[in-house]
Amino acid sequence: MRATTSLLAMSFVIILAACGDGSSKPDPSAPDVQIHSAQSACKAESKSDGGGSLDALSSSVDGDTVTITHEDARYNCAEKVKLDATVAGGAIQVTETITNPDDPKARCMCNYDLSIEIKGLAPGTYTVSVTDAAGSAVGSATVAIGAPPSLQVSSLQSACKGSPLGFSSTGGQLQAKVQGGSLFVLHDDATYNCASLLKMEATVSGSDIIVKEVITNPGLIANCICTYDLSVEIKGLSAGTYTVKVIDADGQVVGTLQVTL
Repeated sequence: MRATTSLLAMSFVIILAACGDGSSKPDPSAPDVQIHSAQSACKAESKSDGGGSLDALSSSVDGDTVTITHEDARYNCAEKVKLDATVAGGAIQVTETITNPDDPKARCMCNYDLSIEIKGLAPGTYTVSVTDAAGSAVGSATVAIGAPPSLQVSSLQSACKGSPLGFSSTGGQLQAKVQGGSLFVLHDDATYNCASLLKMEATVSGSDIIVKEVITNPGLIANCICTYDLSVEIKGLSAGTYTVKVIDADGQVVGTLQVTL
């Protein structure tokens, strides 16, 4: 579920919904963090620095991902700016960098929105510091990442529905529905060997759900193929919009769906 806050640039606090003690330290075995930076087009142009700063920081939160935006950051009209982040223990340092410092400067200043998305943060409490390209502090934050929801996953395989003319487990149709707080994903007419016993496994990362079909008895093969209906029920998801990708037992993508809880 997405929450949005906006405060002045010199001080802001981001709190992500947490379970348990919010003062817990991040897990040192956290997965690799993914970082993406963006710079908007020039929002307003002036001939000089213009005196006082009107910039501000805003944030949005989605699962294990935090997006920090420096709104109306003031730089030369010709400058390209990106944000970099380093995560060390419980500290996150965000630094704005001019990527074309040797290019000629323009005779104007621009207001830009600069944003950085930090994805894959482990549960725990972090201190975030933001510094502009001149080395001045823009603001700081305390970020508490909550533990992911406890999910319950169960799957079903129908009896053999019949033998198709061709063999392709990526055939059939995908469906998704939400019922009673659970997400159901169905792969109708999946084609596998008649002897195959199948299950569907699901993993959730932020707003992405990966559903994998797995043959649980790979050593047993019959001289025929069957179509099956495969389904998985996922309980414990937080409210929000998810992208579901289904992958068959051969590693091929069956398809993707978007669902909203």
